[in-house]
Amino acid sequence: MAYMKNTFIGRSKELTALTESSWRNKATLAVVYGRRRIGKTSLVEHAFGEKCLWKFEGLEGGNTKTQLALFAQELEKYSGKLSGLEIKSWGDALNALELAIVKWSKKNKNAQIIIFLDEFQWMCEMKTKLVSLFKYHWDNFLSRHKNALFVLCGSVSSFIVKKVLQSRALYGRVDVELHLAPLTLRESRLLMPPLMPASQCIETYMTFGGIPQYLIELNPKFSLAQNINEYGFKSSGYFFKEFDRLFISHFAANPIYEKIIRSVVAGAKSPTQISTYCEIGAGGTLSEKINDLVLAGFLTKRLPVDKGAATRLIQYELADEYLHFYFSFIAPLSADIASGHATYPQVIDPRRFQQWQGYAFERLCAKNAVAIAEHLRFDGIRYRSGAWFKRSQDSRRGAQIDLLFVRADKVLTLCEMKYVDKLSVAPLQTSLDSKRNILTEAFPRHAIETVLLLGKKSHGWEGAKKIFDHCFTAEEVFLKSSS
Repeated sequence: MAYMKNTFIGRSKELTALTESSWRNKATLAVVYGRRRIGKTSLVEHAFGEKCLWKFEGLEGGNTKTQLALFAQELEKYSGKLSGLEIKSWGDALNALELAIVKWSKKNKNAQIIIFLDEFQWMCEMKTKLVSLFKYHWDNFLSRHKNALFVLCGSVSSFIVKKVLQSRALYGRVDVELHLAPLTLRESRLLMPPLMPASQCIETYMTFGGIPQYLIELNPKFSLAQNINEYGFKSSGYFFKEFDRLFISHFAANPIYEKIIRSVVAGAKSPTQISTYCEIGAGGTLSEKINDLVLAGFLTKRLPVDKGAATRLIQYELADEYLHFYFSFIAPLSADIASGHATYPQVIDPRRFQQWQGYAFERLCAKNAVAIAEHLRFDGIRYRSGAWFKRSQDSRRGAQIDLLFVRADKVLTLCEMKYVDKLSVAPLQTSLDSKRNILTEAFPRHAIETVLLLGKKSHGWEGAKKIFDHCFTAEEVFLKSSS
């Protein structure tokens, strides 16, 4: 496996969507968005590395004058001196851009030009005035350049979705919309050292997830524990202040956002539970704030796998692997870390850490459910995957299944996920029988297939294989190429 730390990996579908030939007799408008560190800029620059790419970047916290000065500076770099043109407003800037494109197109007949407006929300200063102005210039001038591709890119997803994609100004005008998600474990391994053992690759993903920038920040000469200690448990470390950097750029102006995040640190919560914790009504305002955090990549929504979107059984939990680790082990010790009195892993309680690893492995499996379906060869069948639970009623016991596939071929694939050194087969058998019985009652027309997924080969593996239909290790399912 080639080591690709400094090479672009993955994103094949997104690259195809951006670069496929347009059948439209006009310019193409694309919007790319996603949380910070996810690789939006790298995607666009990689897609058009051999094309004419004019990149303009918004400055976080910059006022209109500063934004315009930088825009003018970049435009002159690409198109030459703006003779006789003064850029004092965004109207002036877009007029100048239009003239520069015309000038370039005359010299480069039928060649493609890409206009890349990166961190578009900062150019807009989080306001809609520039969005409306861009719409006017798009309709009347910019869209006429059939060999041009305009890319609006942003890391504050709530602004990009609400004020750009869903705005009246640009409604129906966006040709390509890309919301970037984290890399899969298989893709992420390409950003890890080639000789790193599979177990450490998995633990690295459980800690940092599929965020490309996080994986790039890790020192390939260090073990995972060394990287966590050096960059998470030292006041100068990249990951020690990462939450503050992410949060301040998105939501620092409103303290309710941090309250919502902290409400789910201990586990998934319903909107009502979040409302109680935050001491705010469970109405539209709270829903809007929660949705902003979902769009920003801080929270994720959990629905029972057998319920539709209209269900009230919605829960929210932290979306980011590193945030789970940060709030579990770094945030509680932040004062000691800042004073240099905390060292990883000496300050971590082993039992609590093992419990955290168990939950982290369950999240890994849920997020990489497609790989499980591929490995079991039912990915060609329509299915839904996620958690399923049944409340206890009277004398009947309830049940919670963390990962269940409900398949169109009337098969339920029940997954047990364990990240342990030793498997206790007898209690595993009892739990499995109970869950199978409850599922048979809830889905009488479905067959049940049972799967055991282990984070690592554990003592008791042979005994467990006798009670499950399939037993796999994470390395087999998530790291080996499917054949």
